[in-house]
Order: sequence, then structure tokens, then C-alpha cells
Amino acid sequence: MGQIMAVIVIMVTIIFVFVPISYLNASNMETEKVKQSLNLAAKAVVNCVEQDISNLDEVMNGYERIDAIDIKIDKERLLKEFKQVIESNCFNQKEKIKKIEDSILAKALVYHDMFFVADKTDNWSPPFFFTTVRAGKLLYLNTSNDLVAYYDSAGDLKTENISNYSITRKEKNEIIINKINQWVAQYTYELGERRGLNIQIRNPYEHDIEYKIKTSHLNVLDGITFFVVYAENNFLTMNMQEFNFKDYNVVGYTIE
Repeated sequence: MGQIMAVIVIMVTIIFVFVPISYLNASNMETEKVKQSLNLAAKAVVNCVEQDISNLDEVMNGYERIDAIDIKIDKERLLKEFKQVIESNCFNQKEKIKKIEDSILAKALVYHDMFFVADKTDNWSPPFFFTTVRAGKLLYLNTSNDLVAYYDSAGDLKTENISNYSITRKEKNEIIINKINQWVAQYTYELGERRGLNIQIRNPYEHDIEYKIKTSHLNVLDGITFFVVYAENNFLTMNMQEFNFKDYNVVGYTIE
């Protein structure tokens, strides 16, 4: 009788411990494949750069720095190239492609002064500018310098240094990061399913060691960045009990 009970205990242990672990290992491998595919696809942004022809004379005169050229991204082409890379990487296997596409919650394209978000149906949002209100003025911030822009009472565009409004570089970056997260949360919210996600973006002027470790993988402040927020949802049902494994990730690429 004792031996039978021991066998039963071992079998139950295998079912409730080793089977879920094996499932998780397989799930983790699949998650890594998805991550690799999306990492490659995010680099499609490089192939979608448009350069203002009016500035080509500056390049010819030796001004070859990227900020001397009006860089723009063809957003529709970006979505097409992004999808094509995924399809190629999955060898056009429809089931795998659909699984990856279903896991994507939002895509974002971040410029120096604004950003766009594409939803799950690949519809781009209007531009969201990096703004804050100080001294009764709506100030437009950007990641490339320490200037703010605003319109005066006559409707003319003016610029000043952020220090004139007691804004530090660290605070400016926090305003920009919070603005991005505000809209990422709205685009990743699902009623009854998931709260809007808050992604960890690195602020280079935050020097706390723990913060640096947590945010070391994503920085959208150094250039034009395309990033993707995606989720892996896996379910395992055993003996009428459901196990739910969820993993949210961000991949992206920056043109500096």
C-alpha cells in the first residue's frame, strides 16, 4: 500500500511540477523566437527614411551630420516593410505570422519633438507633441536641444532656453517619457483584460543605479526611434485549473 501511495505522489508531482515547467520552457523558447523576429522587423525603419531634397546642398557643402538634414519616416512604408520582414523571417508560415501579429499591442515612432502611435489595425494616430504649460504658456519640448518653442500673443513662433522656465534636462526628459507612456497606456488598455502598460524608458540624467539597470534596454531620446510593444499570452489547463503565463516586452531601433 505504501509503495502504491509513493507512486501516486510521484505521478502527481510530475503532473503538477514538471509538466508546467516543460510547458514554460517551450513557451520561453517560442517567446524568444518572437522577440528575434520583431527585433529584426523593427530595423525596417532604416529603410524608410526620407530626406528633404532642399537640404541636399548642405550635404554637398560638407554638412553631413544627421541633424543638418530634415529626417522624416514614411510611416505607411514602415508598416509594410515591418510586416514583410516578419513574413520572411517566418518563412511565410501563416500560423506563426498571425501569432506574432496578434501579440503586437502598439507600434510607436518617436521624433525629437513628437511621436505617433499605430494601433493593432495599423492605423496611425495624429502627432502627439511633447508639451508642458509654464507661466501660462504652452511650451513645445524636444529631445535634441535645450530649447522650448511657443507662440506669442501675435501668433509668432518664439524659442527660449528651458532654464528660463526652471526646467532641468532631467525634468524635460521626464515630461517627454511620461507623455509617451500616457499614450502607450491608452493604446495597450483592454477593458476587463489588462491595464494600460507603462514601459520603462531610460532618462540619461537619472543617475540612480537601480533605475539605470531597470531602464538600460530602451532609450528613445537619442534619435528617431521605432519601437513595438507586444505580449505573449499562453494558457495551460490541467484538471480544470487554468494557468495563465503573460510576458510583456518592448523591442525597437534608433536612428542616431
